[in-house]
Amino acid sequence: MDTAPPILTLADLVRRTALDPRAVKRLVRSGELERIRRGTFVWASDLGTPEGTTPAVAAHRRLLHATAPLLGEGSVVSHASAAILHGLPVESGLLERVWSIRVDSHGNRTSVLTASNARMPDEDTVVVDGVRVTSLARTLVDLMRTRPFDWGVATSDAAMRRGVEQEAVLAVLERARGVPGIRRARAAWSFADPRSESVGESRSRALLHLEGVPVPDLQREIHRDGRLVARTDFAWDEDSTVGEFDGAMKYGTLVPTGRRPEDLVMAEKAREQEIRDAGWWIVRWGWADLSRPRTLGVRVLRALDIGRRRRRPAWPDRH
Repeated sequence: MDTAPPILTLADLVRRTALDPRAVKRLVRSGELERIRRGTFVWASDLGTPEGTTPAVAAHRRLLHATAPLLGEGSVVSHASAAILHGLPVESGLLERVWSIRVDSHGNRTSVLTASNARMPDEDTVVVDGVRVTSLARTLVDLMRTRPFDWGVATSDAAMRRGVEQEAVLAVLERARGVPGIRRARAAWSFADPRSESVGESRSRALLHLEGVPVPDLQREIHRDGRLVARTDFAWDEDSTVGEFDGAMKYGTLVPTGRRPEDLVMAEKAREQEIRDAGWWIVRWGWADLSRPRTLGVRVLRALDIGRRRRRPAWPDRH
């Protein structure tokens, strides 16, 4: 994982650069220094968003590294903060504070910290990027039981892709028997599938399941005339329908390949026609639709009905 930029305390700045507190304040106002939290700073020249992450995640990592040394003995970074260090997806709204667990904590919340009280066996802790955090399996279970089902599934799918050991997850689930949210955690884990390739695909699958949509096959290859024409996000064989989550297409800007947006649109239209010519009906949705799961569920069920009624026998190469 990418490490955070060097975190400096006020004492560091005074000792290393001979700056007095008033000079530090001036540098913060000018933008040369960024204040991470009270008494901790980073030089603006060291800031940046590592490739493959987001500004919110990069900012949380800075806050985490500034806060972790201040946590009391026996504290463990947990939940969303541990997820960031393990490379798991989390909701952006959870990144405003650092999350931690301490056995003798009564639970408290400040502007930069959310602390909770829980048992913490040694096997549930590891060190990542110099920080003591909950293990990948423990982090996953904590998130599955405290977050909505769709986000629990998204985290589970990602953890599976990262190689989390099933035995380790089952052991944490067993130790957490009776803990609030554990039934939801078990449900999310049983529904997990590493073939989901993105948070949007994972959340879509979970939300559609809650709306009564049959569970689809994932990453289905569509062939026509003996050649591969597409690999689709979701496929419902009995209904001759495929589903596509449009979460990555960027219109209006050049993509990394250098292809023009209008060329991408035309290529996608041609791909969609090939899928239809191979005998499949298509339903599409995007990020905004995930905030209206009931409406999305109705749309997909309607598409399945259309695909089922349109189905014609003996389509070649429908596999």
